[in-house]
Parts: sequence; structure tokens; C-alpha cells
Amino acid sequence: MKTKIYLFALFALGILSTVSSCDDNEDINSVAPSNEDAAFTYEFDTANPNKVNFKAVKEIDAWYTNWNFGDNSSAEGFEASKIFLKKGDYDVRFKVFTTGGTAESTQTVVINSDFEGPNILKNGEFNGSDQWTILPITDGVEVSFNNDEAHWTGGGWGQVGIYQPVQVLANNMYQISMDIKGGPLLDAWFEVYIGMEAPVAGQDYVDGGMRLALNTWDGCGGEPFEGDFSEISCKGTGPTFEFTEAGTAYFVIRGGGGDFGSGVIVDNIAIRSLESSEVVAPPLTASFTVEISDLTATFTNTSNNASDFFWDFGDGSGTSTEENPTYTYSEGGNYTVKLTTSDDSGSTETTKEISIVNTAATPSANFSYQVSDLFVAFTNTSTNATSYSWDFGDGATASSEENPNYTYNTAGSYTVTLTASNDNGSNEYTSNVVVTAPSTSNLISNGSFETDNNWTIINHYEATNTNGSVTIADGVAKFEETTNTDWKHMGIYTSVNLEVGTYQFDMDMTYNDISDVWGEVYIGTGEPMQGSDYNGDQQILKAYNAWDCSAIKTYDGKATEGGCDEAENPGQFQITTPGTYYLLFRSGGASYGTTGIVLDNISLVKIQ
Repeated sequence: MKTKIYLFALFALGILSTVSSCDDNEDINSVAPSNEDAAFTYEFDTANPNKVNFKAVKEIDAWYTNWNFGDNSSAEGFEASKIFLKKGDYDVRFKVFTTGGTAESTQTVVINSDFEGPNILKNGEFNGSDQWTILPITDGVEVSFNNDEAHWTGGGWGQVGIYQPVQVLANNMYQISMDIKGGPLLDAWFEVYIGMEAPVAGQDYVDGGMRLALNTWDGCGGEPFEGDFSEISCKGTGPTFEFTEAGTAYFVIRGGGGDFGSGVIVDNIAIRSLESSEVVAPPLTASFTVEISDLTATFTNTSNNASDFFWDFGDGSGTSTEENPTYTYSEGGNYTVKLTTSDDSGSTETTKEISIVNTAATPSANFSYQVSDLFVAFTNTSTNATSYSWDFGDGATASSEENPNYTYNTAGSYTVTLTASNDNGSNEYTSNVVVTAPSTSNLISNGSFETDNNWTIINHYEATNTNGSVTIADGVAKFEETTNTDWKHMGIYTSVNLEVGTYQFDMDMTYNDISDVWGEVYIGTGEPMQGSDYNGDQQILKAYNAWDCSAIKTYDGKATEGGCDEAENPGQFQITTPGTYYLLFRSGGASYGTTGIVLDNISLVKIQ
């Protein structure tokens, strides 16, 4: 009994000692905060009446703080700023959290008018198609401008977009707003982007990241919708954005998929600065179009930001300072027209070759040409002709193009004849053209994957997405998956030095029972980055695509003969600027099939 009493006394003494220790070193974070600890003040920004600056009266030792601005937006910290876009009364709550509890306080902030920051977008009301450029990507979905709205209709797994360049300031917050209505959509998406890369026809656009989106797989767009896009969107980073550098950004809206139903309609688009009121003028440009009727040319000026114009019509005598001049030439011929535009900041110019035809005169045939191996580019310098016939001297079918390109099958000397005609007669011009056989050496180092040298494996999704993998071993590159419950997006790339010319890409590929995947080849001067999609400067081959060529689920052979790429010469592309380029193959989607995607014998040959 004495032993038990002694042990109990020691235990009690330990508890008292522990309690005494906590009292001496009490953690203030464990104390429940009071309402005074959550008190805050606010003041309106002197330069912007819609911007309110909030500050806690005191800063306590809290593990978390939260501002709720009463419009479904929030912030953290003991200080915060908020720009309210709509007039109204907003109940702003500040809440502090400690391990001992929470406290909060609320004040009503009255905003007297809607925010009217400068809108950097033009014609967001779609009064016609001015300022907007249609971005064709794949056939099936159409976009039109009518009833002061932009309409997307169609389906068939096509995709189309519209875009507009805008001028942005560095480190300045902007907000996108737009009305949207339509639906229901079926297996479709509708997305908004803004990035610094210029859109390219026939290519998807992802620069800058997705901002707003409807996506039937993610739960929005499958039912009829109408309202502010930012409130309906279920994907993307949201309607606000900023860039670290000033310059030209491209605002892109694109939609595609299986069936757009009754369509998608957008209107009242604005991109408003939430901070600076400065509006950057678009850069000075010079451009024009021309329509020709006999000896008369009518010029339409499409320049930007110019106040003065000077035209040189290229005949040694004709000039004009009109914005949209009409000029009559004295005789037919080929002329270089130069337009110089200027403003207070300087000037710029552009030139364009035009062909004037005097239909009352007899034609005169002539041409020049450039040879690259077996390839010849012909430039027609005839005058007063309305039609042309080319005989390339090798017995092949003649061409009626004005400026044809032609590739001979074998090296040799060929007599080329151009016949230029109009209603008054015809005229011939003949020249001997010598072509030589091209080099057939493969420019890809280790295209047969004897080792893993010269190739870089890349995950285009975030690093945590490990659903796909690529291995280079046993003479092949193999794309495999660890699971098909989530999509993956993997790639491989290598660098290659290219000259100006025409190139042919190809490779062997094998796959079985693929599902909802794509495989594409790109070339570009920028190096691919981990965790980022890559479109390079141009797509050079569509190897397979479950939506564009869904019937091809199993294949073994040359990639250019797979039947998915509808280009006239799959895998063929041109380089106009010499330098170091990155060739990348990327594949992603749901399932790489039963045996994975296997690649071998990748080749790149200069053919012209």
C-alpha cells in the first residue's frame, strides 16, 4: 500500500510540473481571439474609387487569416486590396484563426458606380467582324458574325476560333468579361486564352494558359446556359491576368467538339485594366490589299495607327498621299508597290508585287526560276497575260498555275516552256533548267534509338501526373501507361541544325487498340519545357488522332502512310530561317493501347 501511495504522489507531481511549465511558456496562438482582434479599417484608393484598401487594426499571432469581399472573392493576410467592378453594397468580413478559436468582424462597403477601367479590346460588341480574325483549326465547327454577336455552330470534332491582338502593360492586372449563351453541348468545349504567341491557322492555341472554359466532361455546357462567362466557367485560371512584360498579347476564343447543338453565342466582350488607366496605342504598321481591273488598281489601306500615307506605285512616276488611292497604269506589267505609313513616333513601310494586265495588248511571256536539288520554284514575269500553260520538259502534265513549284523525279537538263495568253493571242518563252539529285543523309542523330543519346523525354503535363512513361531501349522508343483512368501527355525531342529548304520527316510506328489518343510531330526554334504543351513553329505530321481518324486504332508502318494526316505531302515542311530547331513527337490521351506506342527509324531529310 505504501508503494502505491508513493507512485501516485510522483505521478501527481509530474502533472503539476507539466501544468506549471505550460503556464510559464504559454503559446499565444492557443488563446481564443476576440472580436477586437478581427477589427479592421478600410479606405478608398485616391486614384481609383472602385479600389478599396483593407487593413487589420492589429496583427496577432494567427495561423490563418481570410478576407471575404462579398462577391465570391477572397484574400489572405492582414492587409488586402480589392477592386469592385459593380456598384452595390458589399459585406466585407475579416476572420482570424488561432488554435484556440476564431473571431471575425464585418463592415459594409458601398461602391457608388460600376468600374470603368479602360477597355483594351476593340469591337467586343461584334458590330460586324472588324478587328477580329477567324482562326481555322480543323473542319467541322463554324464561326459567324451576325446580329451583333459571334456564333459557333457545327461539330464533327472540328474546332475554330477568333482572335484579336491587344496591347498590355507590364505587371498590370486585367479582367476579362463577356456574355455567353447557348447549349446544350455534346462532347464539346469552349475556351478563352490570352498569350504572347501569335495564333497560327491549323494549329491549336494554348499560350498563356486556359482562362475560362465550358467543358462537358468537366460538368459545364451540357445544359443550356446564359450569363457572364466567368460565372458559368468550370475550368481555367479565371478572368484576371497580368504579364511581366509589356507588348502585344493575343486574345483567343476557340471552341470545338462533337456537337454544338443550337450553338454558342458570345457578346459584350471587354478586357479592362484594373490598375493603370494608361491605354497603349497599337504599334504603327503598314499593310494594304488591292483589286485590279485591266490597267486600274484600287488600293485598300489596312494599316494600324497611321496618320500619314505615301504610295509609290512602282512605275517610276505614280505616287499618292491618299489613304485609299486608285491608280491607272499606262501599260501592263509587274510592279512593286510600296506603302509608307507614319505618325508622330516614326514611320514604317511594306511592299507588294502586283501584276497589271493590258487586255488590249498582245501578251509577252517570260519567267525566272530558282533550283534546289530536284525542286524548282518558277516566278512568272509575263505581261498582259490572263492565262498560262507550263511545259516542264519531262513529259508530265502541264500546269496552268501562274507561279508553279515543280519537283523533278530525276536529275538532268529540261527545256521548260511557258505559254502566256489573253484574248488577243499568245506568246512563248523557253529556258533550259538543270536539276541535281538531293542528299539523302538523315539529319536526325540516333534516329534508330541504338542508345538514349540525343533524345530528351518530356512530360507535358505537370510532374505529378505519372500516368504515362517513355522508355528508350532495345532500339525503340516506347510510350506506355501506368493507368488509363486519367489522361497523360508525354513526348520526346531532339535538336537539329537546319538550312533554308524543304524537308521530309518520317518514322516507323506501331500501336494496337489505342483509344482517345493523339500523336503529333512539331518543329520549332523554342526548346520544349517540362509541364507545358508544345506546338513549336509548325506541326509537320499528324501521326494518329482518335477524333479525326477514329477508325485507325491499330497500325504498323510508316507514319506518313498511316492515313491520318490529310496534307498533300504528309511530313513535308519548309524552313525559311536557318538555325537550331527542336523536333518533337508528343502523344497523349486516355489509352496507349495494349502494346503501347512504339517508334523507330526516325528520319529527317532535306529534299529541296
